[in-house]
Amino acid sequence: MRKISSCSRLSPVLFPLAGALIALHLFIFPSVSEAASMAMNERQLHCANDSMKFLALGHLYQKPWANEEDQIVDTLIATLPRLRGSDFDFVMFLGDLVWQASPESFERLRDRLLSQFKVPVYNAVGNHDLGDPKLYKELFGRTYFQFTCGSAQVIVIDSELERGRIVGEQLEFMQQSIARAEVNSDIKQVFIFSHKLLWAEPEKRYDIVYRRMNDTTWHSPGVDFSSNILPLLSRLASKKDVFWGSGDLGVNDEFGLFLDFDPETRITWFAAGLGNWPTDAALVVTVSPESGIEFTPLSLTTGVAIPGHTLFSWKARAIEQSLWRSLRSPIPPVVGLAIFLISCCIVLLIFFMRKSQSSGRTSR
Repeated sequence: MRKISSCSRLSPVLFPLAGALIALHLFIFPSVSEAASMAMNERQLHCANDSMKFLALGHLYQKPWANEEDQIVDTLIATLPRLRGSDFDFVMFLGDLVWQASPESFERLRDRLLSQFKVPVYNAVGNHDLGDPKLYKELFGRTYFQFTCGSAQVIVIDSELERGRIVGEQLEFMQQSIARAEVNSDIKQVFIFSHKLLWAEPEKRYDIVYRRMNDTTWHSPGVDFSSNILPLLSRLASKKDVFWGSGDLGVNDEFGLFLDFDPETRITWFAAGLGNWPTDAALVVTVSPESGIEFTPLSLTTGVAIPGHTLFSWKARAIEQSLWRSLRSPIPPVVGLAIFLISCCIVLLIFFMRKSQSSGRTSR
């Protein structure tokens, strides 16, 4: 009869226990290899234990009416040498990297942009990137994922699924990622990224941002971000520093950069999108134990930090822009005719008044 070792006797207990420990480890500590597999340029992610620095920007292609071929905005191409030399841990693109999703477009993207960075490049996928969803996934992998870097957990959302509604498997993924961050004492910050500004809803705090998004046709009452997602984030924000960044901004006008801390939700919301404007800018985000969390708006044309990206400054710029446009707008014909007739009446009145005074002096 075969002799049974003591190890074999314990295997019914040890194996399930080992499996549970491995599962718990994977739940609390996301795999570094997952971060590498999600990088568009297949670079390895290397982060310090308690610090992190990354570049965030979205909407990288030229305005579709500016060039028939996919072409990265000139402002980004011009500043690439400077960005390549920066000490980022990774680059986070915020969607719409190409105008048309095709093998040729993605090949140009790899040659001109992705291969230029020595650090991992990630993408919160946009609607233009998913013109051919199968092609995108074959080239770059899953469209929503997560990883850790330093003391931060990074969650990347696919805002193109279900027209902006986070439901089904993606909702489960997000709930699990948030739960993972809540129980992990090593995680101090949670950064969430999406292409669409799901958090900018009409008739609410960020209505002015909603009205300046590149596209609002996808938005519907069914999205209901405030009811479905915000409670999860608010609970998380009571324990961790929470940030949500998006990139579907900057095409229609020069409002391409936004950053605001909402004291009610205790969440920092930000957006950065390019439009080939002189004001094009990216956000440099730094996390360190010494200085905390810093957001530095970096101009792609001057290379220095720029002001005018807060909620207050957005409202002030919108008022200024509205007044300027009203002053420059042509006078409607009816208004012009009315002004002309009133002016004629005033001239005639003055003429007859002076004539009457002249007659009075003559008669005396």
